[in-house]
Amino acid sequence: MTLYRQLLIVLQSLFLLIFVGTLVLGVQGVRAFLADQLAAHAQDTATSLGLSLSPAVEADDRATMTAMVDAIFDRGYYRSIVLESVDGRPLIERRLDVVVEGVPDWLVRWVPLETPEAEALVMAGWRQAATVRVVSHPGYAYRLLRDSLLELGAWFAALALLASLLAWGAVRLLLRPLHAVERQAEALCRREYDVQARLPRTRELRNIVLAMNRMIERVRAMFDDQAREAERLREQAFRDPLTGLGNRRLFEVRLAAALAPEAEPAGGMLALLRLEGLEELNQRLGYEAGDHLLREVAAALAPLAAEEGALLARPGGAEFALLLPGVDAAEAKARVIRACESTEAHLAAADVAEVRFRVGATLIHPGETTADVLAAADEALRAVEDGAPRHWAFYVREATAETEPHGRQDWLAHLDRVLDEGRLVLHAQPVVEIGAPERLFQREILVRIPGLGHGLHPAGSFIALAEHGPRALRLDRAVVARVLERPGTEPLALNLSAAALEDASFVDELVAGVRRTGARLAIELPEAVLVAQGDRLAPALARLRAAGCGLGVDHFGRGFGSLAYLKALHPDYVKLAHDYTLRLMADEETAFVLGTLVRAAHSLDIRVIAQGVEDQRQWARLRELGVDAVQGFAAGRPAAWGASEDVVV
Repeated sequence: MTLYRQLLIVLQSLFLLIFVGTLVLGVQGVRAFLADQLAAHAQDTATSLGLSLSPAVEADDRATMTAMVDAIFDRGYYRSIVLESVDGRPLIERRLDVVVEGVPDWLVRWVPLETPEAEALVMAGWRQAATVRVVSHPGYAYRLLRDSLLELGAWFAALALLASLLAWGAVRLLLRPLHAVERQAEALCRREYDVQARLPRTRELRNIVLAMNRMIERVRAMFDDQAREAERLREQAFRDPLTGLGNRRLFEVRLAAALAPEAEPAGGMLALLRLEGLEELNQRLGYEAGDHLLREVAAALAPLAAEEGALLARPGGAEFALLLPGVDAAEAKARVIRACESTEAHLAAADVAEVRFRVGATLIHPGETTADVLAAADEALRAVEDGAPRHWAFYVREATAETEPHGRQDWLAHLDRVLDEGRLVLHAQPVVEIGAPERLFQREILVRIPGLGHGLHPAGSFIALAEHGPRALRLDRAVVARVLERPGTEPLALNLSAAALEDASFVDELVAGVRRTGARLAIELPEAVLVAQGDRLAPALARLRAAGCGLGVDHFGRGFGSLAYLKALHPDYVKLAHDYTLRLMADEETAFVLGTLVRAAHSLDIRVIAQGVEDQRQWARLRELGVDAVQGFAAGRPAAWGASEDVVV
């Protein structure tokens, strides 16, 4: 029972107790008053009748005596009138049974009225001739008592209604701060930190609200401290302190992730930019000038890696690395030329004639080794001739059936044909909870298309081309339509583009489809997209979550931005970037950063999933670090969606 109802019951019980007490006292008072009135009435009648009967009694006029007694008795206000002789012999006797009309029997039984007998002497001259005894009838008194009780009850009913309304309003007003505290507590369970700005005037309630506010501020401060610590450790482990770019550790991790067989987007470009003559500049102008030049070049190159998944890093010294997943040869060469133009312009503006630069680039493909790719980029650097007008070179390898590049227009045309013909292929990979026993957390839907001449291509082969514009919306519509045709009962995860979520009609269709089919869907978006466009996507995400969809953050922990967006969006889970799993067993510092990220997410009641888990050693280490679920070959390989699949644990 709620406190509100309890207070109302207490107030109503008190009012009822007051009413009953007042009623009892009122009845007793009215009863005493009516008893006195009955006694006085009987005594007055006996006295007046005794005086009136004296002449008739003295004359022994029986007829007159009878007429006078009947005249009084017939009025109905008397229970009995008896005229007795001096020796006690009844001369005239009139009696009436007590019948109370219009008064309930229970009132007569519960409130008995005493009717005292009154008497008066009838004198004949100076001697006593007779005695008159009168008893009043209680019927009239009971009617007065009934009317008094009805009037008293009506007043109390009106007062009770008014008091109930006042009590209802007063209790609601008094409990409003407590309801706000209840909402605060519920929000705190959802890891939302709401503070009451308005404080109640009641001292006790004010103290409760102040204590709740202090607790919420404390919990929020704890999360902020954890988030800042996670951000600090992540920057310390993966950011170059001079330029603010990624360091060698991050570069190696991201390059290994881009070369993984299941990498999405697949393929891309690696370019190495090397500044030569920096030592001479340091000797001529000092190390501060050299550091300033490195920062300027880093700022000039940063726009080339602005999209999600791209990386600009400083592996060390005077060398920069540009990693662009998902670009084709034409786009890669265009980016290299832009890098050269930006670098040359800054060197010319800085008036550092002794500093030269060269850029070596190569295309990368899933399945290659890091050593082979770095060797190819170094070979391209050596191919740039000293003093040549062109500062860059591409390392070109023989095309094979697996690595043969296809042009952008070829892929776009092929993707259009696949969408027109409805030939998308959906696979699903299980995400398994870490626990005892392990159980399915969800299945992630993976998109495949028939290849250009052979096999199936994962989404990484074409998703970068369709990331923006109408193709992204067409692709998402086709995937959602296929999933909603037979959603099943298992939880499914879908990766959607920001372009689709910004389309109101697409969101309407998805919301209607989820409600119609009861599908258990979770929508996943990359962390970089949510950080950059979270405010724009918030209305669409709110509608989808209201329809029953979950929200997941993909590539969590890849960037260097603040984790404050987690408090605003409060996703259901985050998926750690592959980078952390790849370095987990070889680098204890990476494991420490990962554990800090897990604790920061758990402080908001957000579950953490590790991707790219390949063996039981990684599985066991992730369990120690508090990760909630894993995805990768150790948990289950992708399979055609809907086919039976055994989960490997």
